[in-house]
Amino acid sequence: MSKQQKRTSTTIKRIKNAGLRLFAQLGYHATSIDEIVEEAGYTKGAFYGHFKGKEELFLAIMDERMAMHQTEIMKSFQVHEEDGLNAIARQLEYVIQQAQDDSWASIYFEFLANTRRNPEVQKKLALMYSNWREFVTGFFQSLQEKGLVQINIDIQLLATTTIALFDGFNIQSYVDPNVDPSKQIQIISHLLGVEQTSAN
Repeated sequence: MSKQQKRTSTTIKRIKNAGLRLFAQLGYHATSIDEIVEEAGYTKGAFYGHFKGKEELFLAIMDERMAMHQTEIMKSFQVHEEDGLNAIARQLEYVIQQAQDDSWASIYFEFLANTRRNPEVQKKLALMYSNWREFVTGFFQSLQEKGLVQINIDIQLLATTTIALFDGFNIQSYVDPNVDPSKQIQIISHLLGVEQTSAN
């Protein structure tokens, strides 16, 4: 990687990190591009050199998070594969915890509310969800081939349902703190034909 490529990578990373911090602190709508570049230590020119606007920055952050989750899930499962069912529960708990720890769920739902009439954003979100469903489908297929789960319904439908459960529990826990999003592990485990639901 050349020096210019390293500088570009560093700039993008710092802008993303600054955006995520401010989205969590102030909310997506309330955060301005001026505040993001000030937090990151750059000018507006640097921002617009890499992102068309705040929506594109958010989508870049979301895409990066999805890729990170997929990598961590596969890496961890490969290491703990001999742990069987506990390894499956561990991966589910990881994704759920990540969404709760950094206020991502609340930021994401606010983003959806603010961009619901933007066809370009909706198209990109649809592609991201398609990629996420493809990953979950492949992961479930791998589990079934290894004999770790017993799936009796269409795997693609199961992947879609699992993601919908994840989003639904996060919405409910966002508006009602008494809802425990980790309970979805029990439902997903049941759909996978898994009786053991705790990684402890």
